[in-house]
Amino acid sequence: MQPSLTLIKKKALMEMASNRQAVYRTLALLWTEPTKELVNQVQGESGILAELKYCLSRMNPENAELIAGLQLLESFFNEEWPELQQPLTDWRVEFTRLFVGPEHLPSPPYESCYRERLEDGSFGYLMGETTIAVKKLFLEAGMDVKPPQMPDHISAELEGMALFLSIEIEAWTKDNKASALSVMQFEQRLLEQHLAQWVPAFCLDVRTHSRSNYYKALSMLTESYVQMDLARSAELLRQAEL
Repeated sequence: MQPSLTLIKKKALMEMASNRQAVYRTLALLWTEPTKELVNQVQGESGILAELKYCLSRMNPENAELIAGLQLLESFFNEEWPELQQPLTDWRVEFTRLFVGPEHLPSPPYESCYRERLEDGSFGYLMGETTIAVKKLFLEAGMDVKPPQMPDHISAELEGMALFLSIEIEAWTKDNKASALSVMQFEQRLLEQHLAQWVPAFCLDVRTHSRSNYYKALSMLTESYVQMDLARSAELLRQAEL
């Protein structure tokens, strides 16, 4: 039987998991197709952008790239989107050009494209071995995830982290240390074996090719947070195991 944690340590682990969950869920949403609903969710004192800023502040990130990305994202909505009257057309065109096609994609949002490059160095195909590996990881964790995108889409993998963290929170709430430790190991695997392996290259391509400060900002935020959280998740798991 796993030894019980002190109340203070358990509360700290739950709070960290809650903040991490909110960040991953927000990032996952921000990588989806632009819609009026998305804009409505972002704006306002209770919008997801405010929540993202709050959660990051609670985790005390001293990361210049993360701070710069958040400031640029705020600038996009506060200054480049005057009174939210700008039509979504330009934003959607940029989303399609970068991530959908039908032309050559400068930054395909799929892990398999980056992890399974062709002999000439060009992007690999969709639904590769990496895609299957991500799906198997979710199934091994008991999650039959059926997102709108393929399992190795950037949004699907970020949402997967959010789902793992929601399970961790529930486990701590029920004082089930064994279950919490188990799902924390899945979090670490998703970060270490998948997100950290391709997100930096993907985000660099987005920053290089995007004409929109929205995607430049989002790529800065995502890359910085994934790299920062990779180290944090290992330390959190170590603390929880004590």
